[in-house]
Amino acid sequence: MGNTIPPNPGADAVRLSAELAARQAEEAARREALKRAMEQAAPARVPVRPQGQLDGFTGEAARTPVALDGGAGTPPATNLFTEDIRDGQRNCLDAAGDYLTMLPPAQRGRSELVLLDDRRPGMPGHAVIRQGDSLFDPLSGQRYASLEALNASTGGEYRIGGAVNGMDALKILNAPPGSAEREAAIARSGLPEGSAGMLVAQDTAGTGTPTATATATVTPTATSAPAKYTVVVGDDSAEIIAEKLDVSVGALRAENPDADGLFPDRKGYIVVGQKLNIPTAPPQALPFAPNGIVDPDTAQSIVKTANDSISVYGEGQSEETKYNGKCLEYVAIVTGQVLGWETNDPILSERSAAFALEAALVEGVLYSDFNNVPEGTVVFWPPTEANQGEGHAAIVIGKQGDDYLLLTTTGFGELKDDGTYEINGVQEMTLSELNELETVNATGWFVPQASGTETPTPTGAVAPTPQG
Repeated sequence: MGNTIPPNPGADAVRLSAELAARQAEEAARREALKRAMEQAAPARVPVRPQGQLDGFTGEAARTPVALDGGAGTPPATNLFTEDIRDGQRNCLDAAGDYLTMLPPAQRGRSELVLLDDRRPGMPGHAVIRQGDSLFDPLSGQRYASLEALNASTGGEYRIGGAVNGMDALKILNAPPGSAEREAAIARSGLPEGSAGMLVAQDTAGTGTPTATATATVTPTATSAPAKYTVVVGDDSAEIIAEKLDVSVGALRAENPDADGLFPDRKGYIVVGQKLNIPTAPPQALPFAPNGIVDPDTAQSIVKTANDSISVYGEGQSEETKYNGKCLEYVAIVTGQVLGWETNDPILSERSAAFALEAALVEGVLYSDFNNVPEGTVVFWPPTEANQGEGHAAIVIGKQGDDYLLLTTTGFGELKDDGTYEINGVQEMTLSELNELETVNATGWFVPQASGTETPTPTGAVAPTPQG
């Protein structure tokens, strides 16, 4: 149901191929260095990565191999409960997480982290990425047409122990190991019982890790701090840079408040070679909205405009399919008629509902209290497989019993012979119905504001719901 710029598969493939090739070259250099150290049988200090290389999760320490028993010089095998992506010890879960991080949200939502159980005695499991029918091993860079092909090529006796959607996998790995947040993310992922506790211990060579007695101790040297910035190139704009970094324009601007060229209302430019900070993960939604955040007249105008749009874009109307799958564009069309096309809320100009959600979190204008949601506000859902990784947005127009009533775009269900879907057009749905369709509860709601409007400081109380 998300609204997004059409993806560029060719550009994505070239970028991912180049990044993976670079990583494979780094790993080849690491293995050669480790081989020389073992041949010399001396505790030489061998760098296992070129200085300053960025890892998708940690970007700092050189990695060391892992062993099932956690003997001297090697960390123990890990699972989804215990894996620490920030400990500088690279294994297959780190590599899978790195790869998922590089994917655009839509591709991430169509990928799965697959946990493989090796039936050979004493051999650790492995983690790979499933995309369609094929399996991709981020450690080796090899793609296999099937599990049988993987086993034939590697000599393993793997079977699938569990699989989790790529977005859910990142939520698990990004939560602190052993924390309630990690356990909750695992519980929500739908992994089969016992799969999350499966030990995986593939090292960076993509082979079963040797025991501690067969491995020489190699002390890695420290590397420089990871790069936390991107460098502007010739065709860059705020929108292009944000898309390259897989972040919202709002997050990019918030992280670079002095970069005048990122802001359309400033008379400035971004220049080739300029360094821009890379946004970090957004904060959580605020628990309460401030008093006075909703202007009743504006809210009622948004509700009226949304209701009027049904006569044109509703099911069975002349343009019922115009906004199918374009939820954010529809919301922006409605609010733009009220707030003004040139002064519409910039959050609604993001390239998808998922990025608008991120921008609202970064700007501190998303509220998670659903006890009293005002009319004329916009509710956001996070990226899920159900919305193809694009998130979703809908407009609150009132209440239906104890539930909230929203206007939402559709465009899903069975594709009919005339090219339309089973469910088309802008329709009324309750919050509960949308939560079920999106397979996740809404993250929060925000109040569309004309650009330049100052949001009141939160006081712990929500403004009253406007009455029609």
